[in-house]
Amino acid sequence: MYNNKKMTNRYRKALETKQRIFECAVKLFSDRGYKNVSVDDIILESNSSKGAFYNHFSSKNQIIMEGFKQIDQYYEEFFASISSEISSVKRLQLFINECFNVINNQVGLENISIVYSTQIENLDDNKYLLDKNRNLYKIIEKIIYEGQENNEIKKNFLSKDISIMLITLIRGVVYDWCLNKGKFKLGNYGNQIISIFVNSILED
Repeated sequence: MYNNKKMTNRYRKALETKQRIFECAVKLFSDRGYKNVSVDDIILESNSSKGAFYNHFSSKNQIIMEGFKQIDQYYEEFFASISSEISSVKRLQLFINECFNVINNQVGLENISIVYSTQIENLDDNKYLLDKNRNLYKIIEKIIYEGQENNEIKKNFLSKDISIMLITLIRGVVYDWCLNKGKFKLGNYGNQIISIFVNSILED
């Protein structure tokens, strides 16, 4: 019992340290810009050590990816808050609109640009943005599947395939937003493009 309690306290403190490093890093990125912040700056700001930093994060980029993991958790909570009484198509539109809102208002242009560039530069196959086990993929596929079951959405493609198409489209819109340095409103432009795709998969 004592050992279990000791391990629990150690785990809790480790989580607290990881969250403190993450929050301090995000604040520094916001204040100074990602490129102007070093690992040493993050260690100093978070009152931690190099050992503690590298125990939780392999690099600055992984801190950004940790933010995406937390956003995926938020997606699940937001999806659960959408009324099941409305149509699957409406739920899909509300959910995707919130995705654009999160990227625009919480992630921000600089951070999402960093994520895209580092994911492209990373030559291995372990790319978080393409992970089909992400909540983003699971939620959109679930909505599509329910829409097909309710005869709202065509069944000429599997729900999994349609969800991948949609997420590819969302990613393309965000990438274009980054290339244009945020000159257009992400939500407005994104929702217009998504609506064209959604209309193409509706049952007649």
